[in-house]
Amino acid sequence: MSYLARHVLLLCAVLLASACAGPSANVRVLGVQQGASADVAVADEVLVVFVQVENPTSRDLELERLDYTLAADPFFATRGSVDIGRSVQASGSTVVEIAVGITNADLEKAGESRLPYALTGTLIADAGSGTESRWRVEAKGALTAERASDGVRVVLVPGSYE
Repeated sequence: MSYLARHVLLLCAVLLASACAGPSANVRVLGVQQGASADVAVADEVLVVFVQVENPTSRDLELERLDYTLAADPFFATRGSVDIGRSVQASGSTVVEIAVGITNADLEKAGESRLPYALTGTLIADAGSGTESRWRVEAKGALTAERASDGVRVVLVPGSYE
């Protein structure tokens, strides 16, 4: 391999490494809402988890999707992908909804205990000119199941998220 070819390859490797080492995307679970299930198979109810996703760059991005794993063992564990399809301004944010199917048996199993949850995944965006950007995302916190007159309600423990 020629001297020039080696230097070109080295330069490409350095540019690729610096492009991947950009700022990380911030996510935060804002809340949960419980309702009847219509679209989630094999579920009595659906727990909608509202997640704030921040654009970590200094330019506008077209957020494409969030691939995720969301677990609150032993209450539920799910993995999936949410299409976002929104433009987000530099340093701006948007809210993404993740629907989790839950059964009445899951609600009873949850009892009235504090349930730690973990959300991990990858945020995928179009950075322009056909360039795809990926950021690792993570959020942790706690849910609690509370007895109510109409059954069990799941709520986010205030201030429990990271």
